[in-house]
Formats: sequence, structure tokens, C-alpha cells
Amino acid sequence: MNIFKQSWFWIIIFAVFISFIVLSYGEQIALFINDVDINDVEGDIAIRVNDETISTEKFNVLVGQWRDYMPDMEEEEVREMVKDEVVGMLLTRSYIKSKDIEVTQDEIDDFYKVIIGDEGDIRDREDIVRLYEEQGMTESDLEEDVLMSIIQEKIYELAVKEGDIDMTEEEIRAEYEEYYELMLEYGVEEEEIGTYEEIKEEIMRQEFYQQFEEEVEEFRKESDIQILI
Repeated sequence: MNIFKQSWFWIIIFAVFISFIVLSYGEQIALFINDVDINDVEGDIAIRVNDETISTEKFNVLVGQWRDYMPDMEEEEVREMVKDEVVGMLLTRSYIKSKDIEVTQDEIDDFYKVIIGDEGDIRDREDIVRLYEEQGMTESDLEEDVLMSIIQEKIYELAVKEGDIDMTEEEIRAEYEEYYELMLEYGVEEEEIGTYEEIKEEIMRQEFYQQFEEEVEEFRKESDIQILI
């Protein structure tokens, strides 16, 4: 594991979504599949993974956006790429839900409090709903994203508590030293790099994401995946 390698896992963090609103068009497409809830129960179903689905309409929207982003690719190549990404997203969502982790209203309220601040255009929950609607999504999409984000964080916290993150203190420190040296090479001042304790959790999270991805791939073997287009 290396903290400088980007995991494909779509970790839903609203800071990322809010930045998505102001990204360039190409960057939006690159983030769209991994960071936006596309689960849909209306209209024809394009792909089903267990109980998670995407409609043909939304699938075609993704294909169109990805085609614009990669104009040199053949249509069929684009469609196959989007199929693979969507299956991965739906599979991950299904796996998270299989954990049967309860989320309270207080936890949901606390989550919104982290996102809503005194600066910028995000003053309340309605502002977040508005941003979702501007991207062609719904309030239900927002609620589902919040739920998935909270559950994923609780899965991480449980893994830390039970010692399920397969990484020794020596391995974590080695990762930190690599990170430290890289930051110096980039010209970052030593006092701005962050202490070992500050960076340790991020290193552990990256290891967790990698392990989580492996668990999702195991879950794939027992999942009902239907490509209906």
C-alpha cells in the first residue's frame, strides 16, 4: 500500500461534492461516476447489482458525458468503460448496505453541521439540495449520499477499534517518512508538513480503502449482477 496511489473507491465526502460544482467540465466527468449517487428505480433499468440499479436514462447521460471527455474513444469502448464503473459503484453501495449498520437522526444532523458553515453559499440543507438539483439530482439522492457516507465512516471506525486494519506501526511510520521526504522535495516547509500523529490516520484510511476494495471484490463473487442493455 502507498498513500500516493489513488484508490478507485468512491468515498462520498461532501467537501468533494461541493468542489465538484465548481470544477471544469472535464474534471466533473472524471468525478461524476465515483461521487454522485446514480441509483434509480424509475424507468427502464440498465444495470442491476443485487438491489441497486441505474436507469437507462441516467446510464446514457453518463455515456454522453464520458464520450465528450474522451472524444477519441470509440462509442462501444466508452459504453463498456461506463458499464464497468457503474457496476463497481453499485457493487460497493450494495456491500455497504449489507453491513446493516444503523444511522441515527442525530448522526445525520451532525453530518450536515460539518458541511454547513458560515462561509460560501452553503448556509443550510436547502442550499445543498439546490446544488444537487442543479446537477440533475434529487433530494433523495442527497439523503442516500449522506447515509452512505456516514455508514462508510462507521465501518472505518469499527475497523480501527477492532484492529482490523492490516498495518503495523513500523509500516505506518515508513509511509510517513516517505510522505515527509516527498513533501520536502516539493518545497513544503517542515512546519507545514504535519506531524506523524496528524498524518497517521490518513495513512490508515488509505490502507482501509485498499482492504475495503478487496472485500468488495470478494462480495462480487456472491452478487447478482445483471447488465440489461
